[in-house]
This record gives sequence, structure tokens and C-alpha cells, in this order.
Amino acid sequence: MLLKPTFLFAIFVMFILNSITYAQDVQTGSFRITSTSEVILGKEMASDFEKQIAIDEEINWWTYVPKTYDSDNPPGILLYQTYRSNTEDPTGWKTAMDERNMILIRIIGKGGEYPQRKELFLSVLAPLVLQQRYTIDSSRIYTTADGGCINAGAMAQTYPNIVKGAIYVNCNPSVWRGKEPDLVDLMRQNRYYFIAARDRTQQIDNRQEIRKYKKAGIENVKFVRTGRLSRSENLNRNQLKEAIDYLDGNEVVAE
Repeated sequence: MLLKPTFLFAIFVMFILNSITYAQDVQTGSFRITSTSEVILGKEMASDFEKQIAIDEEINWWTYVPKTYDSDNPPGILLYQTYRSNTEDPTGWKTAMDERNMILIRIIGKGGEYPQRKELFLSVLAPLVLQQRYTIDSSRIYTTADGGCINAGAMAQTYPNIVKGAIYVNCNPSVWRGKEPDLVDLMRQNRYYFIAARDRTQQIDNRQEIRKYKKAGIENVKFVRTGRLSRSENLNRNQLKEAIDYLDGNEVVAE
């Protein structure tokens, strides 16, 4: 596991404390956030994780904050697990963030630039860096990925006290085999959304993965089969909203 249990607890406490504070002068729309682990965690705690990142190394995130941001109606967070040097967001996603009151955030970096342990550490810092600027609904922190589910799956299994749901798009988060995750009890409280396109092999793999979740007692899992993924193998605006609705527990049940 990436982080010590004491650190996981410390992050949880920081969420609770930060949820009652927010910056008065807030920025909305798309922009870059730059910080360091020392600024986010404090020197003492950041020093414990210098193997992942030097305490003074700049970390850059690309962020979209809904234009209607209101501290009295705190947004959730969607951690987008893609590590590219550009700042383009999937088509329609910013509108979906507006309509579902979510902040979209991802690390700015070149694909493969960071080892996975470092990528996950930087990703788990993202909610904290946002909470230094905004009031956040910590019960709505979700993750999804571009180009594979491994990092999103690892986030959901390593930090289930923080990441309360995951969207797996045309891929499998196969990061545990025989032994169940150490924090599976917390995973059972969260929600997971699988969506697959026309590839029959992918659909079969998804169903096998879902059976693994169910066997572990993780009941809030949904599989969606679609032929409407975009050229980039990502979700469009309406598909993303449907996925977020499921993670929120607000799924519309067809009559």
C-alpha cells in the first residue's frame, strides 16, 4: 500500500477540518494550480514522503471549477487520472461539471513521466489543494481515467476513505487477484460504474471484474453496455452525467 494508515487518517481529518473553511476570492473556469507537498501537508508530514516527491518540487494540476461555484452548495471533485502535458479536457465535460456541481482536476505531466506510486500520491493531494481554496463536498470525490483503469482502480482501492466512487470506461481496474484489498470494508460503502462499448471481450472482462467486486461484498456496482463512446474512447456529456448520478445515488430508474 502506498501510504501509512496514519497518513490516511490524517488526510481524512484534514478533509473534515478544511470543509468548514474556504477562500474569499475564488477563481472559476479553467486554470492551472501550482503548489508543493510542503505547502499542502506541512513540512513535517511532507518530509515523510520525499521518496515520492521532494517537498519543494512544484506540482501542477489543470482544474475546471464550475462558474456557479457557491460555498453554500459545495461541489464534489472528479479526479481525472490522465497525465498529459496539454490542458485539453474531453468535449462536453466542463458542461457536465457545471450541471452536476463538480470540480474537474488532473495532474499536468507527460504520460509515463511519473512512477505509479508518485502519480497516485500527487492525485490524492489534489482534493487537499482544492480545499485550501474552496469548500468541497468530501462525500462526492470520485475518480476516472483516460487510456486505462489501472490508476483509477488503484486510487479507489488504496484511498476508499477519500475516493468514494469510480467510473471505469472501456477497461478493467484489475489490481487485485486472490487477496481482497486491505480496505475492502470501506470500498463496500462506495459506488463503482463500469461502461463498455462494442468490444465483446471487454464486456466479458467487465462482468468478470464485477463478479469479483460482488464476491467481496461490494454491492453498489453497475455495468452499462454502450456503442456510443467517443473516438477518444471517453464519455460524452450525457454519459458522464449518468455515471455521476449513479455514484451520487441519484440514478433514474426506468419504469
